[in-house]
Amino acid sequence: MIEIAAVVLAAGNSRRFGRADKLEQKLGGEPLAFHIADTLKPLGLRWRIAVCRGVGGRVPEGFVQRGFEIVVNPDAGRGLGSSLALGAARARGLGAGGVLVALADMPLITVDHLRRLVARFDDDPASAVASAGGSYRGPPALFPARLFGALGTLTGDSGARPLLAGAATVEADEAQFRDFDLPADFT
Repeated sequence: MIEIAAVVLAAGNSRRFGRADKLEQKLGGEPLAFHIADTLKPLGLRWRIAVCRGVGGRVPEGFVQRGFEIVVNPDAGRGLGSSLALGAARARGLGAGGVLVALADMPLITVDHLRRLVARFDDDPASAVASAGGSYRGPPALFPARLFGALGTLTGDSGARPLLAGAATVEADEAQFRDFDLPADFT
């Protein structure tokens, strides 16, 4: 079995949310960012990395308490791609054979779905695997080490979409892939 590093992208600026950090907003009594962190834990992955805007504050500290290493994105304004590039670079440095990328603002992802992604990746560890449901295709997604170089060149907010164009998919209810961007999403 290939060793996989989990990378949670948590460095966004929450521009659509207003002045507050959406990742600190409570959903079901827990800050938004930690739903995916807690969902990843039962997978037992050797490495868990959170790409954050800094090392201080509740979000990075909460990830550390959950066993994550923090990678700081000093220029998060460059978009999701820059965070993904940093996470992939750290996974490469650790010697991971694959990277499972998840977004901190997608709290409805299930452990079962993540396990199915990992199982599909284990079947063909040379290919990327994306989540899919309805019209959605994207993260959580798994990338093999052969794509770490391509991930390292990403910038902007489109993330790794081009690398997922021909990826295998694991289907789930589209509701799991809902991201929380606005205050109304929390009600």
